[in-house]
Amino acid sequence: MRSRYRTPADQTDEMKSSTIWNAENPDLILALVLRGLGWAELPMLSIHHHIADGTLLRLACSFQQSDELEGIDVVWTEQRALGREGQWRRDQLLNVSQDG
Repeated sequence: MRSRYRTPADQTDEMKSSTIWNAENPDLILALVLRGLGWAELPMLSIHHHIADGTLLRLACSFQQSDELEGIDVVWTEQRALGREGQWRRDQLLNVSQDG
């Protein structure tokens, strides 16, 4: 998947193959993979049922970390202390496994 707002030079650190197909929509990527056109990194939430029914296989890669950490930004003010819910949320995020 590639954003139209990032140039290919911005994404060279993400390249894991010399032959890459790009698409902006994860549903399109999933449809291509389900038709047998290569492999992809997709959010587990969007493919877990395909893994469960055997239509997709999950590759075990040493570089792969938990996709729960992908794209999480947490912002809060330093003007006041976190409340109970904020403390709980922070602790839950800090305890997310890196093992996938």
